[in-house]
Amino acid sequence: MGTEAVKTGEEKWWDWVSPSHESLPDDASSHAKKQYFDELVKRCVLVESLSPLVTSQILLAAIDQFATVLGIKLLRPPHVEAKPTSAGVLPNYSGMAVVEMEKPQRAEVVVTQLREYMLMVGGMPRPARAQMAKALMLVDHPCNRKRVPANVKLVSYTDKSAPALLAKKRKAGEHMKAATYLRELQEREEDELHSKQERSYKDLKEKYQRIKDNQDLKELRIKYNMPIRR
Repeated sequence: MGTEAVKTGEEKWWDWVSPSHESLPDDASSHAKKQYFDELVKRCVLVESLSPLVTSQILLAAIDQFATVLGIKLLRPPHVEAKPTSAGVLPNYSGMAVVEMEKPQRAEVVVTQLREYMLMVGGMPRPARAQMAKALMLVDHPCNRKRVPANVKLVSYTDKSAPALLAKKRKAGEHMKAATYLRELQEREEDELHSKQERSYKDLKEKYQRIKDNQDLKELRIKYNMPIRR
């Protein structure tokens, strides 16, 4: 039996879970699920302004410097079709993720730290934001699936509420177009930033090599016992 087959519903919900993550049994009572979910929300933070190419493992390495991480859920927008990159990464175009910390107090520490400092993601500082999670941010969590009712109603074009609903539909379409444009703009800016950082790295490497190969500097380093440090 494969590892995936023995995962509980909750473990499947997370993109990544720690080996020490304690999941609630799928057959737990409604009261136990509500109590567990209420405590879970207190331990979670919403991290925003992430690059679409940030994976759960990259985010884990970035947040783990502040507190122990138990779970990570990338909030992928359902209305945007994401295709894997050449490296096999499935982009998260919302740029948001829910991160479960070990304790509620550590979640508050992460929020405070990201107000004052940038988040080091993949070795580069990013102006990510964080806030304490709300219950609605985890609405599709397995603990909620049978507790939160979903009301569906078919509306005719002749219904008196149809004009208002059609206006909302048009507005949602406009928002989707704007979100797509901003996503493409963000990708271009990140490509430009990557190219700029790549050029800076190559320039610094060339300068280091010239200093290292300079014969006069070599003699001075030997005389004064001053090794070059990378």
